[in-house]
Amino acid sequence: MIKRILFIDDNVEDGRIFQQIIQELFTSVTIDFARSGPQAFALLSKARTDVIFLELIIPGMDGIECLTKLKTSRNSKQIPVVLYTASKNEMEKKLALKLGAFDVISKTSNLSTLTDKIKKILSLPHYH
Repeated sequence: MIKRILFIDDNVEDGRIFQQIIQELFTSVTIDFARSGPQAFALLSKARTDVIFLELIIPGMDGIECLTKLKTSRNSKQIPVVLYTASKNEMEKKLALKLGAFDVISKTSNLSTLTDKIKKILSLPHYH
């Protein structure tokens, strides 16, 4: 069962929407928010995380660089990383999957579609 999610995105509004969706789907999940890669690694050093949602377009350390570090770090390489991104760059998304991302969710203005996609991914046996 998922108890803690790390959400890496510098867009505060996207974080609020994500939090709303997770609170509708799960009653007792903690969400940690990081606005950059370095902030995410600081949070990972303090608390166990069950799944990471990562935006490709973040400041300081781009999403591909952050994903690469997540997947090569002893402390985080086993944590599933789901891209939750506004990026339209299909080559970058394919690269992320090749580097170990579990799945890709494109941000959409349709809250119902977004909720369904997140629910589907987090309902997979891998997360239970």
